Amino acid sequence: MRTLVDVARVRSMRAGEVLWRAGDAGTGFTFVDRGLVMISTPRSNGGAAVLGVFGPDDCVGISAVLARAPYPADAVALAPDTRVLVFPAAAVLAAVEGHRACADLVQAAVTDHTAALRMKIEILSAGTVPARVAAFLLYLGSRFGHPHAMGSVSIPVMVTRAQIAQIVAARPETVIRAFAAWRRQRIVATGPEGFELKAVGRLHAIAAGE
Repeated sequence: MRTLVDVARVRSMRAGEVLWRAGDAGTGFTFVDRGLVMISTPRSNGGAAVLGVFGPDDCVGISAVLARAPYPADAVALAPDTRVLVFPAAAVLAAVEGHRACADLVQAAVTDHTAALRMKIEILSAGTVPARVAAFLLYLGSRFGHPHAMGSVSIPVMVTRAQIAQIVAARPETVIRAFAAWRRQRIVATGPEGFELKAVGRLHAIAAGE
């Protein structure tokens, strides 16, 4: 395990910076240390179809690396000051063969990766744009949020309204209106460091179409 630490490469990224493009060789296991990474495929109209969003402790693109295949989609930093740790595939696969603990970590990463991709489908299935945005915020809260005694949840990652619109397949102005209404109703607050879900129960109701 010490060998993996020695060969790890740290990469700091700005929002919008490309980690890899579809078709690039999957040569390393990439773990998100800070921020968010978005996986997407380009559309013919110049936009992108978002497949998943990954945050701290998630392993991105693991399926392609295990299959020794090219990455099937683009990976782009979603949040400012995103940082990833990249471990050479050969070193990780060698550790998997010799260390049960390392093999368990890789299996857990595969499970988390699959869950993140499945959550994207659930978000898009939520219905209206406010429901989809609420589902996305609840997903961020469940994965990366910090609950507080009074029931609110802080999410220390910043995602712009335009980025959220891309993720939930909506128009930016519709997302902006949803956030404006929730701010007035004290359901969600936005700050320079991220979001605060002030009324989690209300967000669940919105996500459920109530």
